[in-house]
Amino acid sequence: LYDAGEMSPDDLTMEIVNKRINEDDTEKGLVLDGAPRNLVQEELMSKQPDLIIMVTLDEKEALKRMVERGRVDDTEEGIKKRIGWYKEKVMPVINLYEQKGVRFVEIDNTPSVEEVQKVLDGLFKN
Repeated sequence: LYDAGEMSPDDLTMEIVNKRINEDDTEKGLVLDGAPRNLVQEELMSKQPDLIIMVTLDEKEALKRMVERGRVDDTEEGIKKRIGWYKEKVMPVINLYEQKGVRFVEIDNTPSVEEVQKVLDGLFKN
């Protein structure tokens, strides 16, 4: 699945995520990257997030960066497919959480890694 740029099945993904988010060491918080990725996964989540951090990047810059990282599935066609999938599947989850009143922070990923890291670090200082 990974080499083909495909996603793992929803039930398997959420079984793993739910197991992890319900462990004792996550009482003070946990960062999830890429879950839930669609409305089915959102329905399977055992806990609702307190905060969503959306790191954004212009599509042309995202395409450029992803091609440069050299993964097997990072062809221009594969990347465009994933961007389309993101808009179709992930954005409805984000919209749902915004409607539910989950705190939402958007961070521009155009600046340097160091600058973006400072912004992210600032979110977790409290």
